[in-house]
Amino acid sequence: MLGKGVLPENQFRHLPRFDPRSNASGYGERGAYEIGELEILAQRTRAQTALGAKFPMKGYHDLLLRTGTVPLAVLGRVIDADIAATLKP
Repeated sequence: MLGKGVLPENQFRHLPRFDPRSNASGYGERGAYEIGELEILAQRTRAQTALGAKFPMKGYHDLLLRTGTVPLAVLGRVIDADIAATLKP
């Protein structure tokens, strides 16, 4: 890139962005990604509705990252437990 007149601070702007939806490698991988994304968004909406002003977006993201890769049913139970713990007086 440097030989083509691109400044070092701008060289990464020319690289394609990674999009997991378009870079799915296996049959059904894109569908699985979409199902997971929709479930995470649905769980977030459910938590926002239940907690109202007490809902912390950063806390929700931290919870997802701490939980790691789990089945969606397990994720639902983890979020239920977090909602209950937040609403507990």
